[in-house]
Amino acid sequence: MVNHMNEQPTTISEQFGPGDMLTKMEVCQLFCERLRISKSTYYKKIYPFLKFQPLEKPLTSSWNIQKGTERMPYTIAIGILNKVTGFDQKTDPPQYELNNYLK
Repeated sequence: MVNHMNEQPTTISEQFGPGDMLTKMEVCQLFCERLRISKSTYYKKIYPFLKFQPLEKPLTSSWNIQKGTERMPYTIAIGILNKVTGFDQKTDPPQYELNNYLK
C-alpha cells in the first residue's frame, strides 16, 4: 500500500500560492512549466522583460535570506503569465502592480 500523504507536489504551480515570494529560478521553472518552453527560450524571450525586487531580511524573522536577494511575488508571476497567454483573471493584480515587475 502506498502512502500518498507524504508525496511532494509534482509541479512548481502546486508548490506555491498567494503570499509566496519566488526566486529567479522558481519564476523560470513556473514560466517554463506553464508556457511549455525550455529554459533557453525563457532566458532569451521572457527574462529580459522581467524585473525582480530586492528582498531585505525582516528584523523579527529568522529567515535565511541574504541581503539583496531578488524575488517576485507568486501572484505577480501568475498575473504576468495570464497576460502573456491572454487568459486574464479577475484575481490578477492590477496592471500598475504588474508594471513594477516588467521592464
